[in-house]
Amino acid sequence: MSGLSADAIIGEHANLLIVVVEGMGAYADPEARQLLTSVLTKNLPEGRFSVEDGQTYYSGSTTGAASRELCNRWGDYIDYLTGAPTDNCLPNQLGAAGYDTIAFHGFTMDMFQRDKWYPRIGFQKMEFMDQLQVEQPEHFVQRCGSVFNGLCDADVGKAVHARLKTEPDTPKFIYWLTLNSHIPYVDSPEDTMGCRSDTPKIRNKTVCELTNLWAIVFEEVNEIASDPDLANTDILIVGDHHTPLWERAAKDDFVLGKVDWILLRHND
Repeated sequence: MSGLSADAIIGEHANLLIVVVEGMGAYADPEARQLLTSVLTKNLPEGRFSVEDGQTYYSGSTTGAASRELCNRWGDYIDYLTGAPTDNCLPNQLGAAGYDTIAFHGFTMDMFQRDKWYPRIGFQKMEFMDQLQVEQPEHFVQRCGSVFNGLCDADVGKAVHARLKTEPDTPKFIYWLTLNSHIPYVDSPEDTMGCRSDTPKIRNKTVCELTNLWAIVFEEVNEIASDPDLANTDILIVGDHHTPLWERAAKDDFVLGKVDWILLRHND
């Protein structure tokens, strides 16, 4: 958890936002990693955050990342369906301390049976496609993605932003799992990395296009972090697992067995 313990968070009474980015491995080239970091940190209020980053090992797939980040243990969702201990899971700890604990995702909650085990690890509310398209249909008209055609990450990010600002006296823990960079992906209409230009910022076309999709998420988080009305909030962005690429040239752009993380830690 990159130094973010439940006790430390509770002691500061700050919000916590964890964004787990689908398929974002660990860049082998520091300059490529910096391209995304710069999207996140551009025009942030001076002195508001300390920025930390690094790489961490991963195990398994997307639900393995949930176990790693939320319960500080290696495992996957089957463990939490079959009696794995959950008292030390972050949502349970923060919920017991008076936090609202909310999970966001652009696909349905029966995916990985999250409707069953998310409440067990402490999520009080789930805001997935099932709920968001009913509660706020005007904000979720578009669909994005390929195999998992669901809500657009940019739209979900705006819903996360809005939720962080409701009831400002109540601290919140929000866990947002992104969706649209799931492979096979649909290329983003926004070409932040210049992938369709003669001078792309990342040479490999596949890696460049995936970075475009991740940049959409980073831009939404930048909007959240830049909001002058946002209460004190720590923000962790981390990949769930390696980037699953078959092309050798693209695979070589990532470090085997690791994912990148970036932490914006609020300054008092």
